[in-house]
Amino acid sequence: MSPEPLPAVWVVDVDGVLVDADNNAWQHPVCEACGITPQQLADFFRADWPDCVEGRRDTAQALEPWLQRWGSTLDAEGFIAAWHREDAGLNRPLIARLAAWRVEGARTLLATNQDHRRAQYLWTTLNLGETFDGMIHTAAVGARKPDIAFWQAVADRIGPHDPNDVVVIDDNAENLAGSAPFEWRTHHFTGNKGFFARFSG
Repeated sequence: MSPEPLPAVWVVDVDGVLVDADNNAWQHPVCEACGITPQQLADFFRADWPDCVEGRRDTAQALEPWLQRWGSTLDAEGFIAAWHREDAGLNRPLIARLAAWRVEGARTLLATNQDHRRAQYLWTTLNLGETFDGMIHTAAVGARKPDIAFWQAVADRIGPHDPNDVVVIDDNAENLAGSAPFEWRTHHFTGNKGFFARFSG
C-alpha cells in the first residue's frame, strides 16, 4: 500500500495516541500511594468526572470530598499531581514525526477530552505546546467527543479548508465517527506501525 498524501492539518488525540494507550495504568501506583482502590476511584469518574471534563467543575474541588470519605493519605492537589506524573508516557516517535511535518509547514492541533488542569499539564509541563499549534480540549468547549459541538469547535479552529487536507487521528472509533459531518480524513490509531505505514514522508 502506497503512503497517502500528507495533510495540511493534523488533528491529534492525546490519550491512547500521544500518551500510552493503557489509559488506566496510572491508577494503580497512585491509588496504592494514597490507600484507595481503583474501584473506589471509578465511582468518582462515573459520578463527577463528566462535570470536570466538560468544564463545569474544578477537578480538585470535585475530588476532595471523595478522598476525605475514603481516608486517602493524599489531598486532591497531591492526588492530581501524582496522577499527572504517572499518566505521562509520551509516544515520542509519533511526536517527533509530527514535529518534523510541522517544520515543513503542516499545522498540528490537539483535540482531546481533558479537564482544564491536565490540559495545562500536557501543554506546559509535558511541553506539547512545543510541537502543536493549538489545543481544543473539552473543558474549554463544554462538550466531549464524539459530540458534534466538540467537533464544531475543532472546525472553527481549523478554519476554511478542503476536507481532504485535514486528518483526524484518534484511538476511539466512536470519536472519529462523530467528526463525519465535516468529511475530514480520519485515522483509527492502533499503534505507530499502522500509522507510519499509512503516512510517511
